[in-house]
Amino acid sequence: MELQFDHKLFPRDLVGRSIEQPRSVSIEAITLLRGLIALNNAQLDADGFIQRADKKLAKARELEAQISGLSANLTASAMLKIASLAQAGSDEIMANREWFKAELEGLVPLVRGWQRFYEDWDRLLRKGPPGTNKQPTALSVVEVLPVAKPAELPGNEALQAQVAGLQEALSAKNAENSEMRAELYSLRTFKETLSLPMHRPEPLELNMGLMRRIAARDGITPLDVLLYIETIAEGRVVILDSAWKSAKDASTFQHTERMLEVLDAMVFPYYESLMAGNPDATARMILGSSYSANESETVSTNRRLRGLREFEYQEKVYFFERHLKAGSGTGLDGMRIHFDIIDRKVVIAYAGPHLECATTN
Repeated sequence: MELQFDHKLFPRDLVGRSIEQPRSVSIEAITLLRGLIALNNAQLDADGFIQRADKKLAKARELEAQISGLSANLTASAMLKIASLAQAGSDEIMANREWFKAELEGLVPLVRGWQRFYEDWDRLLRKGPPGTNKQPTALSVVEVLPVAKPAELPGNEALQAQVAGLQEALSAKNAENSEMRAELYSLRTFKETLSLPMHRPEPLELNMGLMRRIAARDGITPLDVLLYIETIAEGRVVILDSAWKSAKDASTFQHTERMLEVLDAMVFPYYESLMAGNPDATARMILGSSYSANESETVSTNRRLRGLREFEYQEKVYFFERHLKAGSGTGLDGMRIHFDIIDRKVVIAYAGPHLECATTN
C-alpha cells in the first residue's frame, strides 16, 4: 500500500535552499520574492491538508471501531457484518490512497513555481556586474518566507498505520472464520429445515370444524393453534415461516391446550400491558413461570447455541431469546415458543421441540 514518492518531482532541497544575495536590491529581485510569497499563499495550505486528512482517517477509524465492537461478541450475524465492514474499510483505504495521490499532484504547480523562481534568480545574478558573484553571502529563503512544514509525511504515516491496523483485524477475523465453519455448517442445516417454502396453511383451513375443535379443545394441533391465534389477533401477530414449519413438524405434540393458553395470554393481556407502557417485569406476571425473558448466559454467549435462536425478519437477523414454555421436559415434550416484540408486533419465530442448550449438550 506504499505510495511511490517521485523525488525528481519533489526534490528534498526544493524549499529552503540557500541562494546568493544580489549586491544591490533591485526591483526585479523584489518582484521575484513577492511572486514566490504569493504562490505559496495561493498553493500551499498545510492546515487545510491536515484537516482533510483527519476527516479521511476518521472514516477508517470509525469502521475499525465497529469491527472491534462486533468482535467482542461474535455470532453468525456479527461475522457477516464484520466481513461487510472489512470490505468497506478496504475500500476506504484505497479511496484515501487515491486522495493522497491527488493531493500530491495538486502540489505540482507549487513545485514548478519554486523551480522557476530558482531559475529566474540565477538569471538575475548572472546579469549583475563583474565580481558580483565572487563573494556571495547566503540568503536563506526560509528567512524571508514563512514556509509551512510539509504535512504529507504525517498524513501518509497515519494512513499506513491505519492500513496495518485493519489488515491485522482482518487476519484475526479470517482465523476466527475458519474455526466457525464447522459450527456454521450444522447451524445452516438446521435453518434450512425452517426456511422457504412457506408452510402457512391456506386461509380456508380456518373453518368451522377448526373453530369447533378449538372451542372443545378436541384434537387440535400446534399448526391449528398458530392459525387460530394469527386469525383472532387483529394484525398484531406475525408468524414467520420457521414457526409454521416447526409447528407442522411438531404435529404429535400432546399438550396443545397448554400451548393455546400461553399463546393467548401472551398475545392479549401480556402484549396489551406492554403497549400500555408497563415494563416487562410487570407484564410478565401475567404469564408466570411459563415465560422467560432471556436465555441463559451459556446459551447467549455460545455462537452455535445462540445461532439456533436467531431468525431473519424483514431482512434483519434477530436473537429471539424470549420464549414460552408449552410443555415440560426435553425434546418435543418440552415445546418452546420463541418470540419477540418488534415494531409493536408479536413476531413468533419458532414453535417446536426444546432447542439445544448448554445442559443438553
